[in-house]
Amino acid sequence: MQFGFYLPNQDPPHAERIVELYEEILDMAQHGDALGFAGCLASEHHSRDDGYIPAPLALCAAVAARTSRLEASTGVMLLPLWSPIRVAEDSAIIDIISGGRFALGVGLGLVAREFELYEVPLGSAVGRLEEAIDVLRHAWTGQEFSFSGKHFSLHDARVTPVPTRSVPIRVGGQSEPAIRRAGRLGDAWLTDPLHGLETMRRWADCYREAADQAGRPASVHLMRDCWIAERDGDLYGQWGRFLEDDWRYYFSLGSFKTGRFNPAAEPWLQDIASADELTFDRLRSDRILCGTPQEVRDQLTHWIEVIRPDRVNLRFRLPYGPSHERVREVMEVFAHEVMPAFAD
Repeated sequence: MQFGFYLPNQDPPHAERIVELYEEILDMAQHGDALGFAGCLASEHHSRDDGYIPAPLALCAAVAARTSRLEASTGVMLLPLWSPIRVAEDSAIIDIISGGRFALGVGLGLVAREFELYEVPLGSAVGRLEEAIDVLRHAWTGQEFSFSGKHFSLHDARVTPVPTRSVPIRVGGQSEPAIRRAGRLGDAWLTDPLHGLETMRRWADCYREAADQAGRPASVHLMRDCWIAERDGDLYGQWGRFLEDDWRYYFSLGSFKTGRFNPAAEPWLQDIASADELTFDRLRSDRILCGTPQEVRDQLTHWIEVIRPDRVNLRFRLPYGPSHERVREVMEVFAHEVMPAFAD
């Protein structure tokens, strides 16, 4: 089993420590490289007060230049906002810099103000994503090609230099249409960390069915929030309170009913009347990997048996914490006391 991790992506509330954050991001990538993690992922959003990463390809290039084995990946890049030719060129350079250690994770995003910022109609997102994936695969052959679609039109286009391989395109999604799209078009499905075990099991089956129908190999990259503490009583103070803050923040924005969470898949959230009801104990039961090293090993064993992922990507650091130093320590514990139990 391969394990990756998500890089921190924001500095709330107002990005006062943004320079230090990027120093910590790059150190985290180097630390994960030395510990034997398979990859790290950088996400994308725009115009956030907390300085949320707006340029994940630039960050992946920096990671690639500072590591020797770790795969750098976007997870996810908001592909509908971008020119696929620009993405193809930048991705090729990162692939070359890294010696074939780059993957492109893509998704829709669907945040209206971000589409307005880039002057892209929100209603075009799905079509632009699908066409862009097609353009990328043609572009990375290094051959001249033409493309005629509703959103992109190219005549005798050619992208150079050519990457060392056809860069893997992994597609995120958290609804049945999006997951079926991942199976039909992607080299892997990138899951979210929010939905519980039963929902993820249904979606994994849906994804594999779509991939099989499209004649594509299926690969599930499962994302989960994760923390390790030697005593259960330490979990909340060290990490659980930051998880509550994260869920409650998005609940206050209404995001769990319109976008960040799929209420049709897990309607229990519709019954939540107050953010205070989103407690760590309520959230941890069937969607979080946390506890002692043995407890995390046991939880992972169950998830792997049910979901059958090809990689597990972990989020150790949440927007408000824990500290970089504490995250480094937990990464070490995970690498030394959990990962060996799942060695191939």
